[in-house]
Amino acid sequence: MSFLIEKMTNLLVLLFLVLLPFYQFESGVPQLSHVLFMGLFACIVVKHQRVLRDCIVDSPYPLYFLIYATVVNVIYFIIYNKYHFLWNTSYFMFNVMVYFTFVALTRVNRNTYQMLLLGLICSAAMQFVLMMFGFGEWKNDRLLLFCNNPNQLGSILLGFSTLFFVMISYPQTRIDISNKWISIFIVFIIMGVIITINSGSKAAIFSFLYLLSLIVYFSSCNSIGRIKAVLLSVFVLMVGGYLLVNYDMRISGMMDEKDSSLGGRGYDRIYYHPMYLLFGAGEGFYDRFQSLHQGEIHSSLANILFSYGVIGFGLFSMIIRRHFWHNVICMSPLLMYSLTHNSIRSPLVWIALAIILSLKSKEGQCTRSPKD
Repeated sequence: MSFLIEKMTNLLVLLFLVLLPFYQFESGVPQLSHVLFMGLFACIVVKHQRVLRDCIVDSPYPLYFLIYATVVNVIYFIIYNKYHFLWNTSYFMFNVMVYFTFVALTRVNRNTYQMLLLGLICSAAMQFVLMMFGFGEWKNDRLLLFCNNPNQLGSILLGFSTLFFVMISYPQTRIDISNKWISIFIVFIIMGVIITINSGSKAAIFSFLYLLSLIVYFSSCNSIGRIKAVLLSVFVLMVGGYLLVNYDMRISGMMDEKDSSLGGRGYDRIYYHPMYLLFGAGEGFYDRFQSLHQGEIHSSLANILFSYGVIGFGLFSMIIRRHFWHNVICMSPLLMYSLTHNSIRSPLVWIALAIILSLKSKEGQCTRSPKD
């Protein structure tokens, strides 16, 4: 029975990642990948309940943040009778489950990192092949493939590539970094960049370029990696040239777009409504705010600060309190993207948090990491 559950767990990890970029329904409702994750969570609860409990005890702040966010949203739901407050709470419930599930997996399943890498590679390769053969959707000359909007596609490939780079940088993953893996990684990055460029997501493109610069920097910190650094430097120059030639009008005119200003992203409501900064305004019923943008704030950190106040923001920040700067650097490509998009609902962000924190807790070191 235990052997069967372990095999089922590996399969569900693989399928969950492979199907993440494939949306069957509109955004905001459960997709097939989310249903598969619930099966994965059930396997962990059945087989490793004690380990899951230990993970919560060792790192309780995601649960504390969830409790506080739930209380805030329930209070505003009672006041305004808007169900969106409860619906937005459910996203955090799901993602906190994702976080603790993957932390637990790194403790009990020695194949977790290998299955994660396999899932990332299969998913990216599948998307690339489907794009090359003309499958998937385009909208206004921007590639969607099987996502609901091009920014989702760009953020997913950015998250995949960030996770891949972090995992092959740690010896604790038990992945033999041979020439084969380096070649796979470079091909993976090339596929990710090509798909992201075709998505036309400005935030994803610039965040990807920043990730490439991190890869070059960390790869050049030892003599063996200097060849990789040279190759990747050439690749960065090629990508930069391609962007300048093919996206000159889009990039040069982006500051004229409505959503490129702070107000267009919803940041201005923090200025107009400072009374919410202590306890939070809740996440929902956005029409009550004075803002150029009448939806949610298009920024993960700004959204947490405004929706859940300094208290909620502090609880969320405590998740990465240990080895703070190391964790920030590893998460920085995703954080950079989240400055203009509210990506905190993406399970991939919480998987990245779980993996980065778990690897560092095992005293693994990146190819070159800052002193803690």
